[in-house]
Amino acid sequence: MLMKRYLTIVLLVLLLGGTLGYFFFVFWQKTQSRPLEDALLQNTSFYLSTKDALTVFPSFSSMPYGNDVFALPVFNRLNQQLTAFDSVLRATGHTLSGIPLIASLYSTGADKYDWLFLVDGSKTEAEVLLGKLSSITGAKVSKRIYHDETVLDILMPGESVPFSCASLNGIFMGSFSAFLVEEGIVQLRDNEPIEETDHRYRKIKNLAGNGASLSLFYNPALAYALEKQFIDESKSSLLAQLGSSSSWMALDVSFRNNSILLGGYTLPDSTGVLSTFNQAPKYEFGFDKVLPVNTAYFTAQELVLDLENGESSVTSYLSNDWLIPFACYGLLEPLDNDFNAEWFMTMPVVDEDIANQSLQEMARFNLSDSLFTDELNGAVIGQLTNDSALVRALGLSKWLPLSNPYFTVYKGHAFFANDVNTIRDILGKVNAGLVLAGNPTYVDFAQEVSSTNSLYIYANPTRMGELMPAILLNSVLEGKGSGYKNFTPVGLQYSYDEGVFFTIAMLQYRAGGGSIAIDEMDTISDGLASDILAWRLPLGAQVIGSPQLVTNHNTGELEVFVQDANNNIYLINRAGKVLWKKAIDGAIMGDVYQVDLYKNNKLQLIFNTQQKVYLFDRNGEYVEQFPVALTAKAVNGMFLMGDKQSFQYFVACEDYKVYGYTANGKPLQGWNPKPRVGTIPYPLQFTTSQGKEYLILTNKDGTLLFYNRNGDRIEKPIRLEAEFSQPFFVYEHNKTFSLVNASSERILFSVNAKGEVKEIKDEKMPPYLYFAGAVVDSSLQYFFVAADMVTFTSPELVTLNTFAPTQPIDQPMQLFALGSKRDLLGLTSTAGNQVYLVDVAGKLLPGLPLKGNTAMALGHLFDSDKLTLIVGDADGNLNAYRLP
Repeated sequence: MLMKRYLTIVLLVLLLGGTLGYFFFVFWQKTQSRPLEDALLQNTSFYLSTKDALTVFPSFSSMPYGNDVFALPVFNRLNQQLTAFDSVLRATGHTLSGIPLIASLYSTGADKYDWLFLVDGSKTEAEVLLGKLSSITGAKVSKRIYHDETVLDILMPGESVPFSCASLNGIFMGSFSAFLVEEGIVQLRDNEPIEETDHRYRKIKNLAGNGASLSLFYNPALAYALEKQFIDESKSSLLAQLGSSSSWMALDVSFRNNSILLGGYTLPDSTGVLSTFNQAPKYEFGFDKVLPVNTAYFTAQELVLDLENGESSVTSYLSNDWLIPFACYGLLEPLDNDFNAEWFMTMPVVDEDIANQSLQEMARFNLSDSLFTDELNGAVIGQLTNDSALVRALGLSKWLPLSNPYFTVYKGHAFFANDVNTIRDILGKVNAGLVLAGNPTYVDFAQEVSSTNSLYIYANPTRMGELMPAILLNSVLEGKGSGYKNFTPVGLQYSYDEGVFFTIAMLQYRAGGGSIAIDEMDTISDGLASDILAWRLPLGAQVIGSPQLVTNHNTGELEVFVQDANNNIYLINRAGKVLWKKAIDGAIMGDVYQVDLYKNNKLQLIFNTQQKVYLFDRNGEYVEQFPVALTAKAVNGMFLMGDKQSFQYFVACEDYKVYGYTANGKPLQGWNPKPRVGTIPYPLQFTTSQGKEYLILTNKDGTLLFYNRNGDRIEKPIRLEAEFSQPFFVYEHNKTFSLVNASSERILFSVNAKGEVKEIKDEKMPPYLYFAGAVVDSSLQYFFVAADMVTFTSPELVTLNTFAPTQPIDQPMQLFALGSKRDLLGLTSTAGNQVYLVDVAGKLLPGLPLKGNTAMALGHLFDSDKLTLIVGDADGNLNAYRLP
C-alpha cells in the first residue's frame, strides 16, 4: 500500500513538473529572440535585407535613377509602405532608423503582391505600441488574438488599408496584408526556419555573410507565383527558361551615380539551366567585336548539346578542328511580338577557311543551289536544313530554335540565323565596324563586368521595341513604370567555381546629363555610318590646349585627358564618362606626359603651368611633394627626356634660364639653372648625330643653342637673326640631322649638325601662316598653311598637292605621324568651328570637316583599325568622332 502511495506521488510530481516544464518551455520559446530570417515564410522566393532601411533607401532614392526605380509599382509600394511603417513606429517614439530590416515580397492573390516587414521588435512590443497608439487622435486600432498571439490592425490617418503587426521571439512583423503577419506567426510558432528545411538557402546565407548594407535573396525555382505578377508568359517564351535557372542567389547591392551593381553567389538547381554549367569558364568573352551595335539582347554560354538518338557525330563539329563550343544567341532590333526572324547565333571558329568549306559542303549536300555571295563584303551565305546533324544540335538549344538556318563565316566567327536579311544586317554592321565593342555606351558598361563567364545575359531595353511591353504585364508598366527604359544596358553574369556561381548583375542608367551616346551610329549608308559622333560631353567651358590620349595602366585602354577654360582638368574614359575632375592654377603649357615614378608599372601624369609642375596619379591625387613651384614663370611646356621610369625634365622660364629637374622634382645637376639662353618660346628638342646627343633650344631671337643631357654646351650657338612662328622640324637622316624652319620673312632655313646654314628665298615659296615638315614614304615634304590654302611641296619647293578649306585656318597645324603615306595633317578653324584631317596627298578624309575649334587628339580609342578624333567645340563640348 505504501509503495502505491509513493508511486502515485511520483507520478503526480512528474505530471505537474512536465506540465510546468511544458508551459515554461512555451513561454521561453515565445520570449527567446531569434534571427529575423526565422520568420520568413516557407514559400519565400525574394527578400531584401538591410542594416538600416532609413539610410539605404533614401540614399538610393536620391540617385539619378531613384525616381525611375520607385516609379515601378512593386518598388513604389515598398517605398510607400516603409514610410507608413516608420510613421506607425514614430507614433510610439520609435523609428526604423538604425534597425536591421527584412522586406520580403509575396504573391497575395491574382494580380496582387505585398511586402512583409521584419525588424528587431525587442523595443516595440505590441502592448506598448497599442497603449501609445490608442491615444492618437484619428487612428483606429483594433486588437485581436491569432494562435494565442496579439495582432494589431492600425489604420493611420489618411491611410485606406490598416497596417497589421505582431511581436514574437524578438521579431516585430508588419504588413498591409494581414494574413502575411498571421503566416509569420505560424512560421515562428510551428515551423522550422527555412535555414533548417532548405540546405541550399543555408549554404547561400553562409556564403553571403552579413557585411553588406543592402542584400537581396532570390530563388527562381520558388518564384513562379511571384513571377506571374510581372511577366506575361503567354506572350513571350524568351524568359521561360529563367524561371528555373537556379536555386538561391544572394547579391550585395551597391549604388553608383549612373549604375546599380549587384555581386554575390548563386547555387545551381539540379534541373535548372545553370545545372549544365558545372565547370569553370574556359573562354573569354569576345563576341562584342562581332555583335552589331543594334543588338537588343543576347546570351553567351558554353554550348550545351543534347545528343539524343545517337547524334554523337555532332561532337566532330565542336572540336578544335574549326568550331569552338562557345555560343552567343542574340536578337537584333527592331523587335515586335514575333521575334523569330531577328534571332541569330554566332560561334568562334578556329580556321575560317575550314569553317567555310565544311558549312558549304553541308549546304550543297542538303540544298542544291543554296550558296550566294553577299555584295557588300564578299562573304558567302548559305542555308542548312533541319536534317543536318549540326542544325539538330544547335536547334535543340533552349535559348534559340533554329529552323533551316542561313549561315556565313566572317571575322573569325560563324553566324546562323532564321532569316537571310538578319545575316545581311550582321555583315553590314560588322563590315562597317558598327559593333558593340565600338559603342561607347556598351564600352562603359562592359568595364564593370567580367570578361570570362559561364553564362552572360545582356539586354538593352531601349532597343527592345515592342518586346518588353509584350513580356511585362501592364501592372508593371502602369504610371511612370516605363522608366525601365532608362536602365540601358543591363547584364547578368554567372561564373562557376566549385559548386557555386559567382554572380554579377549590372544596371546602367543613361537618362539625362553626362556623355551622350549617339544611337544613330548604326545607320548604314554605302557601308559607312551616317553619323560618326561616338559621344559628346558637355564640360560647361571651352576646351583649351589640346586633348590628349593617355593609357589606363590597369586595362591598357586609352583615355582622354583635357583642360577647360576654367582651368579644370579631366580624365575621361573611352565611353565619355568623367573619371575625375580637378582644378589647377592655370593653363597647361605644352604636352602632358605619362611616367612611372615608382617603377611599378603604374602611370602618372606630369605637366606644367606657368607657375608649377604637376604630377597626378591615376585617381587624380597629387604624388608626394608635387606640385613643385617654379622659380620663375615658365614660357613653354616642359620637355621630358628619357623613358617613363628613368627621366628628367626641362622647363624654360621668363628669367632667360632653363631649369632641369630630376624625376622627383629636385634640381638636376648641371642645369641649376642654365642662364642667359634668352626667351625660349618652344619646348626643347632632342636628337642624335653620330652617337652624339643634342638638346636643342631655339630662342625668340632666332638663335639655336646646343647642350647635352648634363647641361654642357656642345656646339657654338647659331644666330639666324630671324623670327619663327613654330618650332624647327628635326629631319633625321643618315645618322645625322637637319633643322628646318621657315621665318616670318618667308625664308626657308636648313641647319645641319655641323652648324652649316642654308637659306632658300624663292618666289615659288607659297604664302603661309604656319610651316611644318614630315618624312612621307622616305621622302621629305614641307607643308605651308595659309588661311585659305595648304600647300604640299618637295624640299626644292615644287608644289606636290594643295588643299582648300571651306573655313579660314587660324591655328597651327598638327601633324599625326601614322607611318608612310598614312600621315595626316590636322587643321583647325576657330572662327568657323570646324576641323579638318587631310592626308599627305591633299585629300580630305571622308566624313570631315567636323564640328570643333581646338587642337585635336587622334588615336585608336575604341579598336585597332578605326581612328577616333577628340576635339572641343565652340559650345563647350568635348566630342569623340569615330572615323570611317
